[in-house]
Amino acid sequence: MLTEGYTMEAALVTYDVSVTAETRLWRQQLAPRPRAVPCAGCTHGRAGVLLLLIVAVTGCSSGCYRETPVRARVVNLEDFAMYSARSTPDETHTIEVTAPDGTTWYREGTPGLDLGHITFSGVHAVSDPDSGGGIVVVPVAPEHYDTLSSWSRERIGNSVVYLYEGERVGALIRIEHEARSLLSVRTESRDAAERLAQYLRSYGR
Repeated sequence: MLTEGYTMEAALVTYDVSVTAETRLWRQQLAPRPRAVPCAGCTHGRAGVLLLLIVAVTGCSSGCYRETPVRARVVNLEDFAMYSARSTPDETHTIEVTAPDGTTWYREGTPGLDLGHITFSGVHAVSDPDSGGGIVVVPVAPEHYDTLSSWSRERIGNSVVYLYEGERVGALIRIEHEARSLLSVRTESRDAAERLAQYLRSYGR
C-alpha cells in the first residue's frame, strides 16, 4: 500500500511540476516584451530598413503621399505657320510683314499650314545651290495633302511668308504652282536651316 501510495503521490507531484513548467513557459511567451527604441544611427541594419519601410507605408496610408505632376508641353500650332502674302493689301491680306529687303507686304490672318499639318520626323535641312543659303524641307502629313493642294491652288501668284514664333523666318517665296506634299523654307545660311529643322523636329518628340 505504501509503495502504491508513494507511486501515486510521486506521479501527482510530477504532473503538478510538469503543468507548472508548461504554464510558466506559456505565460512567458504571452508576456509583453520590452519595446526596443532604435537610436538615431541604427538605420543600417535589417531592423532599421524594416522600420523605415513601416514608416513609409504608414505615412502613405495616412494621406501624406504626394504625386509628382507631369508637365505637358503647351503647343501653339501657329508657333510655325505659313501665310499667303501680297505686296498690296486687300480684303484678306491686311497684316503688315516686313520682307528681307525692307519692303512692306501684307499677309492673311489665317495660315495655310501650321504645326498641326507637319510630319516632323521628315523635316531636314539641305544647302541651297542657287543662293548659297539653306533650305528646310517640310513634309506635309498625308491627311492634309488635299487641304494644302486647294489652298495653294487658290493663291497662285501670291507669295508665302513663314512665321516662327510670331517672327518672319526665311525669304518670301512666290506661289507658282500647286503644292501638295512638300514645302520649302529658304534661309540665309545652312546653319540657320539646320537650327530651324531641329526646332521643328522637337515638336514630334
